[in-house]
Amino acid sequence: MNLIELRSVSKKYGNTEAVKNFDLTIKEREFIVLVGPSGCGKSTTLRIIAGLEELSEGTVLIGNQIVNDLAPKDRDIAMVFQNYALYPHMSVYNNMAFGLRMHKVSKDEIDLRVRECAEILELTDLLNRKPRQLSGGQKQRVALGRAIVRKTKFFLLDEPLSNLDAKLRVQMRAEIIKLHRKLKATMIYVTHDQIEAMTMGDRIVVMKEGEIQQLGTPDEIYNYPLNLFVAGFIGMPPMNFLDWDPGVILGVRPEHIRLSEKKGGAGLTDAARSSNKEYSISGNVEVIEYTGAEKQVFLQTSFGQLVVRTEPGQSIMEGHGYTLSFNAQNIHLFDQSSGMRLQHGFSKKISVINE
Repeated sequence: MNLIELRSVSKKYGNTEAVKNFDLTIKEREFIVLVGPSGCGKSTTLRIIAGLEELSEGTVLIGNQIVNDLAPKDRDIAMVFQNYALYPHMSVYNNMAFGLRMHKVSKDEIDLRVRECAEILELTDLLNRKPRQLSGGQKQRVALGRAIVRKTKFFLLDEPLSNLDAKLRVQMRAEIIKLHRKLKATMIYVTHDQIEAMTMGDRIVVMKEGEIQQLGTPDEIYNYPLNLFVAGFIGMPPMNFLDWDPGVILGVRPEHIRLSEKKGGAGLTDAARSSNKEYSISGNVEVIEYTGAEKQVFLQTSFGQLVVRTEPGQSIMEGHGYTLSFNAQNIHLFDQSSGMRLQHGFSKKISVINE
C-alpha cells in the first residue's frame, strides 16, 4: 500500500519556484530522507505534506485520499520541528499530553500513552521537569514523544538533530532508527547532512533547487550517482573530478585512490592493457588531515587538487611527491555539458591523457 504520494507538486513564492514538478511515492513503513543544500526545497516539501504550506500546483495523497484542502490537524500526521517547539512553562508530561487534550482524549488514555511513550524514550524520570531543566538531547526526545503519543502512522521530521552536538547527533540517529523499527511507522526525514541521509534512510531523495536529482537506496546513490551534483554532494570527502576526454568528466572517490612513492613520469598514464585497467597521476602532498581512523591527503596535480583517504598507519609526508593510482572499475564518467552520468564499458579502450 502506498501511504503518501506527491504528484507534480509545485510551490511558488512570487516568481520564485521553491519546489518544481515534484513526484514521489512513499511506501508503507518506509524511512525516506530528503537531503540537499540549504534552500533546495526539502523543508517546503515536508510542510506541503503536513498542510502547513499551500501547494501551487499538483496533488498530495495520504492513504490514497487527496488531502490538498485538508487542514493539518485532519491529516493524521505528527511533525517534529528543528527548534523542538516545547512549551517552556509546561512540564515534560504536559508537553507530551497537550495535543491529546486538544483532541479530547480521555484523561486515563492520555496518562497511559504519555507513560508508555516516556518509557520507550527513557523520559520517565524527567516527566516533572520543565524544558529549561533538560539537555538538548532530552528536549529532542520530548519533541519526538509529543509526536509519538498521537499514535499516528505518519511522522515528519524537519532537521530534528541540527541543534545537537556531534556526539549527541550520532546517539540520536541510532535512537530514531530504533524508534522507527519499533513503531513500524512511515517516516519522512529532512536533513542537509548527507551522513544522516546515508545512515538512516531506506531510500534517499537528493534535491537541488526544488527538483529531485536522484531517488534511490543509499547504495544506489553512493555507487551509481546519476549526475555530477549527486556525485559531489554524497560522500565525505567528496568525489574527485578530472577533465577526461573532451566533453567528459571523470569522477573517482578518495577511498578508491592508492598512494605510493613517486616513480617518475607525469600526467595520467596507462598502467595496464586489460578490463582491469589502472591509471596513475603524479602529485605533491600539500595538506594532511589526521582524523584518527584515517588520513585525508590533499595533493596538487596537473588536474588540480585531489583528495585521497588512506590508512592512518601509512607514512605520508607533506611536500613530497607521490603516485596516485586508481582502477577503471571504480571510475564514474559524466557528460560535461549536461552533468549526467555516462554508461561506459570497462572492456573497451579508454583514452589516456598525458601532460
